[in-house]
Amino acid sequence: MARLAFFLQGEVKRGIDVEDLLAHVALQAPELLPASTLGDIPDFADWLTHDDPHSPPACHHFIFEEGAPSDMSFPTHRNHPTWHLPEAGPSLAVGGEGMATCPACGNRLVHLVTLNDLGGQRGAFPRLRLETCEGSLEPTYYSHDAAGVPTPIAPFHSSDDFTSERAPNESIARLAPTPQRWLRQSYGISNSRQNLFRLGGLPSWIQGPQFPVVPGTDRKMKFLLQFASLAGFCWGSGGMLYVFWDEDSRITCHLPQYT
Repeated sequence: MARLAFFLQGEVKRGIDVEDLLAHVALQAPELLPASTLGDIPDFADWLTHDDPHSPPACHHFIFEEGAPSDMSFPTHRNHPTWHLPEAGPSLAVGGEGMATCPACGNRLVHLVTLNDLGGQRGAFPRLRLETCEGSLEPTYYSHDAAGVPTPIAPFHSSDDFTSERAPNESIARLAPTPQRWLRQSYGISNSRQNLFRLGGLPSWIQGPQFPVVPGTDRKMKFLLQFASLAGFCWGSGGMLYVFWDEDSRITCHLPQYT
């Protein structure tokens, strides 16, 4: 891998287009590349801001009980190892109809997942129920009560956004500790093959870093999880949903990005 990284850097200096290959190397062994090279790779725009870009934070994957979702475009993609990581811990309900209604469009919210003790992450809630408006193309905010139940709060999304489809059927998933190999996942390189349903760790951005702030403040919210457009979910034209949270205000922000 070191020899390949050295060779590719030489090709870049010669003006040869090897960006895709360089990105693959960077995902697996960024320590082999200088910061100047990593800075030119879109996926590292956010990752380089961390205290130690070469040591990504811990992460868990949601592993579905039935294996990879049945709505994948190509059945062969269901064999990717990120859909079959060894899971541990109790089962989690993913999907299904939510309890609350979106004040912007009047549709029932979609249930994402209910986490106990934030899925093992230290936080203020022993339980956090995440529901979202699947028709929103903009960030949406939710306040959570002492039991973790959400209530939509302003600012609301535009009533001109997508019309929500029927809520996805409920699935059962468990959390699997993410091995070192998959701590960094690129949305573009994944190309609908990899499992991008993740709790914690680094976001797999589509349009680049976009960290929301707590409404009425300049306090940046912390990344909590991301869901892909699979397993009955569809974000925009087929993108990702990123969920952020703030412990002090007990608010989550749900931010979609799409292609």
